[in-house]
Amino acid sequence: MICTASLVSGLTSSGTEKAIELAGTSYAARPNPALARSRAPRTRRQPYPAELLARGDALFRIGDIASARLFYERAAEAGDRQATMRMATTFDPVSLVRAGVRNTFGDPAQASFWYDRALGLSSSKACLDTNDVATK
Repeated sequence: MICTASLVSGLTSSGTEKAIELAGTSYAARPNPALARSRAPRTRRQPYPAELLARGDALFRIGDIASARLFYERAAEAGDRQATMRMATTFDPVSLVRAGVRNTFGDPAQASFWYDRALGLSSSKACLDTNDVATK
């Protein structure tokens, strides 16, 4: 007995459907659920502020202030007070001179903004600590 098989492509309402026609009978190809799971978009874990801070510190040490600011800013946006202070020091002209950074100019207005923000974070943390004590 001779069997002939051919791949048939037909368009359905859900898109292109592939089928195998074997001896005059058509068999629709079923999707592989394992492949469907592997194609699902993966979510990436957001780095912790401590990791961002460490990377920013490493970049600051080698003199890449612009890149360090990116990491400090992401950690500061997550509410890390230490990162906010370090962000301020990257703009503080006095801190830059003390750190021996060359070819980077400070911006006192930006430094002031970030120092104020760090103060706001520390005072809100102090308020939270006070509320914790009051409820006990």
